[in-house]
Amino acid sequence: MDTLREYVEQLVASHKGVRITAFYFQGQKYWLKQTEQLTGFEHILKPFPEKALQREIEQLSYLNDKQVSTARLVLTGNNYFVTNNVGISIAALLRQPHISITQSHYFVNSAAKALSKLHQQGFIHGRPAIRDITMLEDQIYFIDFENKFSNKSLESKKVRDLLIFIHSLYRAKLSQEIVEQAVESYIQGGGNEIWQATMKYIKNKRWLYWLLSPTKPIARKDLISVIYIFEYILNIK
Repeated sequence: MDTLREYVEQLVASHKGVRITAFYFQGQKYWLKQTEQLTGFEHILKPFPEKALQREIEQLSYLNDKQVSTARLVLTGNNYFVTNNVGISIAALLRQPHISITQSHYFVNSAAKALSKLHQQGFIHGRPAIRDITMLEDQIYFIDFENKFSNKSLESKKVRDLLIFIHSLYRAKLSQEIVEQAVESYIQGGGNEIWQATMKYIKNKRWLYWLLSPTKPIARKDLISVIYIFEYILNIK
């Protein structure tokens, strides 16, 4: 029987140029990620795809060493790496047919608490939208970290994380009640200081709301979600 490495090497050969591939080995699901194959102008925008993949490997290895709740690095090669499966994204779970309000609250509140825990550990995700947060057997995981780890401006980066998370909730057209309970879950997880900083940041940017609010009747999903964030926080006394 092939070892996992032998199986992956065969998969790499048969899926040459495929960026991400899901596969099963001995009943377990894994994800294969290969060096990005660039075309045309992409060579100028992303000139060193091999180095980019190596940075991803180093980042995952570091996160695993620090026991951050993310995918586990299982195998690496010259132009690929393999991680274990960490479930389904919160965004996908919320799109399931016949999902109940109780389930929606559970998924979102679990993600909010996990984000708060991540911040308490001193880590930043960089883009913790609900499409980049997964759940497997009631455990929350973060995937596709974008932040380059640094202790500089930690508070402002956590504020940005929280705003991106809230924005993704509005973008998913979740109710105001779900959004507010998610924030409460974040606070209960130890995130009150960051929530206070987030409110201060938004209130200091109220001029931007005055600029954006006239566009509300025609605003599309991303912009309307930004407006909703302003309306939510600016109405907190």
